[in-house]
Amino acid sequence: MDSTLINSVGTPVAVSAVKPELSAEQQLQKAGQAEAVAADAVTATAKAEEANESKQNQDDRIAQATHGMNEFFDSMNKEIRFHIDEKTDRSVVKVVEAKTGEVIRQIPAEEVLELAARMSEASGLLMKEEI
Repeated sequence: MDSTLINSVGTPVAVSAVKPELSAEQQLQKAGQAEAVAADAVTATAKAEEANESKQNQDDRIAQATHGMNEFFDSMNKEIRFHIDEKTDRSVVKVVEAKTGEVIRQIPAEEVLELAARMSEASGLLMKEEI
């Protein structure tokens, strides 16, 4: 429902738009939406708290697994070594014989690292960067 005030000259001065009252069904729908938003907020808060706790639990599990792996490899006279390959900037894991230092297994393999380095060089040839 619109109501308009008109001055003595006949031009509109103010227009007021009065919204009709919401029906009971619309009010229930709005209330349901508000409850859903509130429930989502509570759920999000709970998940954030749970994530914080699970982060701590995850850190504890990683520490336990690392300790267990170290004990296992010590019993087999093997070592695990981690490093970053200089050419490709990728993480490398090596399983090494503890006494001799011989590499038993490397992930990724040396050939894969060489291929990645060559591909990186080749892509540099295709793109020219201007500064």
